[in-house]
Amino acid sequence: MSLNSSRTDIDSIHRRQSNSSIIQKRHLTNEIFNKQDSLNNVLSTDDIALKRHLGLFSGVCFIVGMIIGNKIYNYSTNYIKYFIN
Repeated sequence: MSLNSSRTDIDSIHRRQSNSSIIQKRHLTNEIFNKQDSLNNVLSTDDIALKRHLGLFSGVCFIVGMIIGNKIYNYSTNYIKYFIN
């Protein structure tokens, strides 16, 4: 029994090694295809992206919004200091 069991162990180890090389080859081919697919996806999304456009009106609105937003935070800290003292 021990001779047969050792022989089956050797066979199973050999199968594992041969299977692992096949699996490694499959992983390598899958990685190559995944890299190619990801490159194609990146290239295709660049064509679809919209260009940013900031005209005169939207630029003025942006600057005014930034000024008002900053002033709200500045005044609120002054009011807090006034009410605490």
